Amino acid sequence: ALTISSYELPTIWDVENGKLIKKFWRQSGIIAYLFRMKGSWASGDLSPRGEKVVAGSTDGIIRLWEVRSGNEVWSKMAHKGGVNDLTFAADGKFILSTGNDATVKIWDSTNGEISDQINLATSDDVGMVLNCSPDNNAFVVGTLRGVILHFRFGGEANRK
Repeated sequence: ALTISSYELPTIWDVENGKLIKKFWRQSGIIAYLFRMKGSWASGDLSPRGEKVVAGSTDGIIRLWEVRSGNEVWSKMAHKGGVNDLTFAADGKFILSTGNDATVKIWDSTNGEISDQINLATSDDVGMVLNCSPDNNAFVVGTLRGVILHFRFGGEANRK
């Protein structure tokens, strides 16, 4: 299981015995982590097959790590004003994120490139939580105003 906390590193635990398996550091190690951290961890997710961990912080950065090695694969400035939530798509190929900049972004999990973006600013709303359907065809976004938005994946994201 993955835990995310404002003051702790993203951490994977063995749910059978409660033992710590691995903590995920920012790329430059502990010293850089302590002195460069501008935001606290806001959200995270473990990929469907347990091979990758993604986490977003209040400074707007998303980081992706490989579980086996613990190495950071990529990091991106994702949302101005901070990341509110993120999740892997059901097939693990994409990561969805939402932030205080009123956008929802779909990222290619292999290289961190943006595949698509939805702007909620025209509706004066901000995405707070999101989740993908198990069949990888759709996702929902819960907003600050209490609205649930339903979207269908299209194009590349819909391929299985």
